[in-house]
Amino acid sequence: MNQAEYINQQSNFWKTCEQLLSSGTNRSELPETYRVLSHQLAVAESRNYSPGLINYLQKLVLDYHSQLYRQRTNWFLSLWLFFYDTFPHSLRENYKIFAVAATLFFLPLILTTTIIFFYPEYVYYFLSIEKLADIKDMYNPENAVLGRERAEDGDWYMFGFYLYNNTSIGFRTFAAGLLMGFGSVFFLLFNGVFIGVIAGYLISIGYSESFFSFVSGHSSFELIAIALSGAAGLMLGRSLINPGNLKRKLALQQAAKLAMPLMQGAMSFFFIAAAIEAFWSSSQSTMFIIKITVGIFLWLSIAGYFLFAGRNNLAK
Repeated sequence: MNQAEYINQQSNFWKTCEQLLSSGTNRSELPETYRVLSHQLAVAESRNYSPGLINYLQKLVLDYHSQLYRQRTNWFLSLWLFFYDTFPHSLRENYKIFAVAATLFFLPLILTTTIIFFYPEYVYYFLSIEKLADIKDMYNPENAVLGRERAEDGDWYMFGFYLYNNTSIGFRTFAAGLLMGFGSVFFLLFNGVFIGVIAGYLISIGYSESFFSFVSGHSSFELIAIALSGAAGLMLGRSLINPGNLKRKLALQQAAKLAMPLMQGAMSFFFIAAAIEAFWSSSQSTMFIIKITVGIFLWLSIAGYFLFAGRNNLAK
């Protein structure tokens, strides 16, 4: 779409935005309008539209930004804007590259789990005897708590440990996208295989209940966060391989800007996963059927969230 067509398509919406600013914007409309204008500015910049149009959109975005953050309570509105609209909308806009990342991660996870379950002797190609002994001990059904042994600080210590471990995986998967995307591909495949090997091994030795009891609660947030991190990394790699009409540096900057909502969402998911893993997943006092039910509910809830949240766009 050329600039003239774009202006003709969106001009009425921009006039409405100006009128809302001059007449006193309804605060309930601020987050969605701000999100739409920010997206339109990114589109104009990526298509190299004229400086006049870009400056006009920048001014509109800044005006709405000022309105949005004027009151002290706007930190809550900003948070609401992100989780209600920006995050799920960004995922839907980039669903193709997320689908690629999810396939690179979940497919080897499922395949490796299946292979190790039917051919458990293959596990020794991936993990040492000592590592397997540690894993078996962590998920022993006779343990008072599942997962890693608790330190003196207990659950809070483990929360910090899981948060650091999970976010480290996410940042490595994202940052490795700077290697033309191949680094993100490697970490997605590696983590998928590694998790699959452990899952297949534990199921094959009869630890299915203790394993699924531990992972069911936090797996949805943690595994989706890894795929989100990979998608964000692939966006960086794509900009370097195919920068289009832009210089690679500018293309990378634009890709990083567009990838940030996915990465911020991934970090929030890692945080939630670490909290569930530390304070609830390890408990042996909760019935297995309850944990599985909660786990399924969380998977379905996240799917519904990404499909339906923030769909009331103001401009098409």
